[in-house]
Amino acid sequence: MVEKNTTMKPKFIGTYSMGFQTVRLYLASGTGARTEFMPKDKGTITMTIGANHRHWHSVLGSLLHEAQESGMYTLGLSYQNYGFMTNGTSAFVFVMTHEQFDECCLRSADLIASCQSDLHLEWKKWKNK
Repeated sequence: MVEKNTTMKPKFIGTYSMGFQTVRLYLASGTGARTEFMPKDKGTITMTIGANHRHWHSVLGSLLHEAQESGMYTLGLSYQNYGFMTNGTSAFVFVMTHEQFDECCLRSADLIASCQSDLHLEWKKWKNK
């Protein structure tokens, strides 16, 4: 984890396509990542990626994780065990065919190919402050 610059206001990176959807991408403090399908402003999907990583591949890994998970969710491939009192994502299970997995990969690739240079540039700026 990066020790300096541990807090930052979420930085809007841009709006990008992910298959048939658009995603507003943000870089923010922390090492986690999250996707909001129904953001408070009622706009398009927002995806926030944590910047507190020492290496770029960790940031890119978080983006890939969120993109894949989002694709699986929007295709109806995620299931949550009934009866859990927590609302955490650790209870989700993904079930899909190889063709559905390929579709998730294509959607993720669409997002990553279009945003990674912008995200990398902003992450490097943040890291070097």
